[in-house]
Amino acid sequence: MRRSILTLALAALVGLGLPALAEDAKKPAPRTLKETTVVKVTVLDVNAAKKEVTVKDEDGDVSVVAVPETYKLDKVKAGDVVSLTLDESLSVGLAKPGETDSVAAKMTAARGEGVVTKVVTITALDMAVPSVTFKAADGKTQTVKIRNVKNAEGYKVGDKVALTYTGSLQIALEKK
Repeated sequence: MRRSILTLALAALVGLGLPALAEDAKKPAPRTLKETTVVKVTVLDVNAAKKEVTVKDEDGDVSVVAVPETYKLDKVKAGDVVSLTLDESLSVGLAKPGETDSVAAKMTAARGEGVVTKVVTITALDMAVPSVTFKAADGKTQTVKIRNVKNAEGYKVGDKVALTYTGSLQIALEKK
């Protein structure tokens, strides 16, 4: 008799636990997309007073770049070649309870890093396009195309999703 009660209790626990496990299996796995871009530019002019550098890229496009206060311009001069490496990643996953938007940044002499998290609510999923429409906490909505439909598997309208962008820019003066 004792053994049958124990068996029934275990069966009830397993039976109650299986729907929860099945529900967890349906949740989308967090995904991270990464990309690195390297650009070489030639310094055309340095304006130390304004903390600006005029540069020309390999395609001949000229830009004026505002330089953060932490960057020292005393060693940079016209004609120098500078290598810019931008590492970017975007992580997408279900938001944790209570998770909110956040911004963090860190600058050093040769590197700048930033992390931005936006918590959005999925308001529409159109797998025929494929696209997703989401609404941010400020009420703004945006629709974006889904590059890989596998990345949308498991998400549904109403899900709160945390989008975390991480960007890191490394600047290196090339030796002549």
